[in-house]
Amino acid sequence: MWSLSFSAIVTAHSVMRKGTLDAIKQSNNPLTPGVQLEANTDNLDQQYNSPERVIIDKGGDIAVVGRGITKAEEPATVAAQYKHLLWDAYKQRTHM
Repeated sequence: MWSLSFSAIVTAHSVMRKGTLDAIKQSNNPLTPGVQLEANTDNLDQQYNSPERVIIDKGGDIAVVGRGITKAEEPATVAAQYKHLLWDAYKQRTHM
């Protein structure tokens, strides 16, 4: 499977232009924003989903993680944790 060759990649995109996020959402890759290590809500009623829920239950291929990394005390460590959880969930979903 071609996806095995990309298991070491973590990408970050900063959406700065109006319409960019809409274009990504309309692509063939299911994009799921609002990913946190644990499902919860914030004081603005934004719903967060766990990496497993996004990839396995919702069938997402692209997970958008924002504050879970940027607000962490150790962003690099937390980013690696997301990477492993998301990749493990993808392997589980695709039976790899």
